[in-house]
Amino acid sequence: MGELFTGGASSVVLRRRRDGSPAVLKLTPDRTLSASRVEMPRVFAPSGRVPAVLAADVQVGALVSTEAVPGIEAEDLPQESLTERRAELLTALHAVAALAVESLGPV
Repeated sequence: MGELFTGGASSVVLRRRRDGSPAVLKLTPDRTLSASRVEMPRVFAPSGRVPAVLAADVQVGALVSTEAVPGIEAEDLPQESLTERRAELLTALHAVAALAVESLGPV
């Protein structure tokens, strides 16, 4: 069993390192939440800004993803750098979201 992450409000999250790479196992009884936790990272995966989904079973409420390893805390960055990083993140996510919507075709 992996190390338990604390503070989750809707799931249990365990750190798991089977092959040496950082990964987490998220377990939730809420199937709707489970489905969104699988779908959203897959939609935004091309941005390179979200954890990758490695395995999932929505019916069971289980998701294994790469671990998001914290970097520099936002409060420790100069305001100019923080603004630039936020802009880069939003630009990357919006670009992927636009492509995902376009790929759905006419509504």
